[in-house]
Amino acid sequence: MGFEWIGLFVIVLNIAFFAAGVVVTYFVIRIAVKHGVRDAQHELKKQPPGV
Repeated sequence: MGFEWIGLFVIVLNIAFFAAGVVVTYFVIRIAVKHGVRDAQHELKKQPPGV
């Protein structure tokens, strides 16, 4: 009985770690994209008009 519970626990832990990794990756990408867009807009504003 103990072994089945350990196996189930390991599977649940793996799923939890995977889900946490996905969420963290999602937020990191979102923040990076936000900052990237902001930096791109800033760069565009620095250039003189007509260039």
